[in-house]
Amino acid sequence: MASIQEQFAQAANDWDLPRLYLDLACAKRQVAPHKKKELTDVEKIHLRGLLCGHSPAEIAAKLVKGAKGVEVDLCNTLY
Repeated sequence: MASIQEQFAQAANDWDLPRLYLDLACAKRQVAPHKKKELTDVEKIHLRGLLCGHSPAEIAAKLVKGAKGVEVDLCNTLY
């Protein structure tokens, strides 16, 4: 599997990813303080795919994963 920087690289050109990751991690701590405090690498990859305009099914296909798992992860990350 390619590194996180290589997966959906266009997102880094269009978004301030470090700031977005920090903001989402802060929100994550407020909503679910019992979970890991920062975004995981998997959450970041899924988010980058979404920011590149891919659907969860397309992200899953590119990562050779199940679409439902990507959907669940994005929901947990973003909501």
